[in-house]
Amino acid sequence: MQLATAYHARQMNYSVIDQIMGENDHEHHDSSPELSTVLKVLHTLRNFSFIKECVIVLSHAQSVNNVILQSLEIALMAGHVEIGRHSVDILENIAPHIQLVSNEDPFLVSLYKLIAAHDRYMLIGSIRTLTWLSVSSENHTHLAHSPVLELTSQMLLADDEELVGTVLEYTYQYVKISAECRREFLKLCHGGVFNLLIALLLTKSKYFTTRFVQQDWALLSPDSAKMFKGQTKSAIPRMPDLTIYHNLDEPFRCLGWLKDKFEVADQSSILSIDDIYMLYEARFRLEKALKMKDFYTVIKIAFSSAYSKTCPQKINGPVIQGLDIIGIQMKTNILQDRKSPLKVSAEEEYYCQWSSCAGYSSNKDAFLSHLQTHVYIPETRCPSPELSSSPSTPSSSSSLESIESVDCNQDVQGIALAACSLLDCISQDPEGAGYLKPFEKELNSIAESRPRLAGKIWSICTHFS
Repeated sequence: MQLATAYHARQMNYSVIDQIMGENDHEHHDSSPELSTVLKVLHTLRNFSFIKECVIVLSHAQSVNNVILQSLEIALMAGHVEIGRHSVDILENIAPHIQLVSNEDPFLVSLYKLIAAHDRYMLIGSIRTLTWLSVSSENHTHLAHSPVLELTSQMLLADDEELVGTVLEYTYQYVKISAECRREFLKLCHGGVFNLLIALLLTKSKYFTTRFVQQDWALLSPDSAKMFKGQTKSAIPRMPDLTIYHNLDEPFRCLGWLKDKFEVADQSSILSIDDIYMLYEARFRLEKALKMKDFYTVIKIAFSSAYSKTCPQKINGPVIQGLDIIGIQMKTNILQDRKSPLKVSAEEEYYCQWSSCAGYSSNKDAFLSHLQTHVYIPETRCPSPELSSSPSTPSSSSSLESIESVDCNQDVQGIALAACSLLDCISQDPEGAGYLKPFEKELNSIAESRPRLAGKIWSICTHFS
């Protein structure tokens, strides 16, 4: 295999590369035989880089490294996007095994230049490659000074889920390197940056999945876990406001719904658990409703006295007997959410507070229609991932090696998970904790609305003095 790899690398004649870079802009590169040779060699090397057994050989072969570096120069100077994409793919796949020699290593210099590339594919691939390079502790010294940290931080404002997630993971790996790196990042931060990071905790990712952050609470840093256990008084898990169950994650949503739609009655009132579940499923079927087994557990909690071994006649509250619940009944608002009022007073009037407007209405719907005349509401668009015929998306290289496998079935993943891990790392620095302390109220509110993030968020709050 080593002979084959070296053979393909030597086929890349450097004089050919020089000829390509020296061609005039008006010439057609796609028809150039030299360009065709370069692409064939890069395509072969790229295929090898997806084979786990070949990655280490490629990363240590100087001839391969030279080919990648010169190909990146072609992409940057001559604008050959296809060559650049192939080169970024190869470099990303072998990056975990590359040992940098200095903070001016040729690979680093090329990657920093690619951060300013106009091609989205090469931009995301280069940021992810820098993240993979930071996996090796031997590279930390050379990565501590990042000339692109400010530029990547500005990309958090982009309307691109994969780009934002990739930047979050790069920043997370960077601030993990040392306390000095955290301070470098904090120098660039202001209230708006932290506001943005906290807002990202509520983001539900559709396409982006994390590769560099731990999802399990047990895999958090030891210091953070100890502080969380030692300060239970300031970080006691709390029951969220169940009256806004339509905004909560399961199982709190189900618990709030049960409390809102059913009430304790006399022992002559009997409801079937199957019937109650059918009502629940009809309401939340399209919003990840609980399975029957989990629903049964929640209903025992909702009507705790129903789960008792004592005689039903001696209990004033509900009692579970088989698949029936004795002693509860449906409320009259079973088909309405709490946030929707049952009736509005006919005499109530709504006055418009918009500047230079004296409009009013006694009808709520008419008043809401009036308000919409003051506000421009653009059509919402759901961004879709960009497809590329060749090479494939940069995320494909993660199949070779990942720091932590992420369960895609979990509700909290992607951008929210990356943002939470970044905030947790920042909060471990006293200066970073000082920046985050003013946002403690917002963090607690998010912890209540997203229980799966509560553990990490309360860990962040334990660092506030």
